Amino acid sequence: KDAEGHRQIREISSRAWCRSYMARGMRRVPTYYQDLFDIIRQNRGHIIGSTACLGGALPTQLLKYRDTNDMTLLNKIYIWINQMDEIFGHGDFYFELQPSTNKDQIYVNQFLMNLSVELDIPCIITTDSHYLKKEDAYNHEVLLCIQTGKKMSDMDRMRFETDDFYIKSPEEVKEFFPNLSEALE
Repeated sequence: KDAEGHRQIREISSRAWCRSYMARGMRRVPTYYQDLFDIIRQNRGHIIGSTACLGGALPTQLLKYRDTNDMTLLNKIYIWINQMDEIFGHGDFYFELQPSTNKDQIYVNQFLMNLSVELDIPCIITTDSHYLKKEDAYNHEVLLCIQTGKKMSDMDRMRFETDDFYIKSPEEVKEFFPNLSEALE
């Protein structure tokens, strides 16, 4: 949001890169929650945070809850959400919805929209974009093979059963969220 937020992001990024490591042929750059407490919470109001894609902390736990109906897990989900809202400051933390035909993403989107109403945490819509155009999906898979040293025949082709990981136009986004179309104007 401002110069202080930019400084905070640089500090978080620097800490993460100092801890980076290689796993399965890819460089991992972890951000620890303690960094969020140490850097952002001490001087909140300068960064906007969101819940991320299906691989993020909240969506993975929501999917786990769907599969287990574990009420202890649901309680932990609420605790995590409240912590993030407190770290960033109410109004600077958002639930992230993503337009996708993936059944897991559809479930997460609906769950997050319900939580948004319940907890007064706003939603944003982003696209989980791994490539520019829809027709680049195959090329992306080829590049993943090169990066990981696998063959196309070894890959779980279209791991997420979709080729939705491209930058969508506003019209395409509206198709996924027809009830929110006025909010997208």
